[in-house]
Amino acid sequence: MVDIPFLRCRSDVAERLGAISVVVVGDNAYANQQMAQRLGRALGYVSMDTGAIIEQATGQPVRDIVAAEGPTALAVAELQVASALSTQLRACISTCGGGVGVAAREKGWRYLFGQVAVWLDDNPNGSEEAAPQRGAYGLAEIRVVVPTINKESLDDAARQVLKGIKDYTKRDADMPKRKGLYIKLGCRGDWPNIQHPDWRPDDWDEATDGATSITKLAQQHTEEKGTEV
Repeated sequence: MVDIPFLRCRSDVAERLGAISVVVVGDNAYANQQMAQRLGRALGYVSMDTGAIIEQATGQPVRDIVAAEGPTALAVAELQVASALSTQLRACISTCGGGVGVAAREKGWRYLFGQVAVWLDDNPNGSEEAAPQRGAYGLAEIRVVVPTINKESLDDAARQVLKGIKDYTKRDADMPKRKGLYIKLGCRGDWPNIQHPDWRPDDWDEATDGATSITKLAQQHTEEKGTEV
């Protein structure tokens, strides 16, 4: 049976987002990917996965990169992907899990603030002391608790996410315009208090500005998948 209220909700959410992308974060990479795919289908957005882009660029599975070079290496690689995808419109992007990667570090959020961030919390009883990445995940605008990962729970979580985004855009109708401005000014980390155009943070890092194989591949994905800001 077709869920008419759900269809109306997702159509309304897509319109309210104004083409701003959605990024899914959390410790469970599989759940992140599955959620991005569900949201992509619901909103008419393309789904993209940072881990898949990294694997295609390096020829190595994400878990092997972490095992051989440590979590910092993955964080650097995913930061480059996030930078390249930061101008992507109408996309649902899933990030690497496991407490490593760009979303697990507050500094990496510079390239995520231009999207509506969704945190899939699969361990609601977890503490920030035991899992420091929870502090970074807390920067997401939408948090949905999914203690058990299966098709039914993810389907239900997708509905909660759509409702959460709708409620968020009702509270802050100008959010899409401000996120668009944030992206155009270079994703400088000054969300939500956007500074004047010449402002630069003290710890401005130009390391992601180079055209590495990873950024080139990510940029290729944006050209193939959809529109940029």
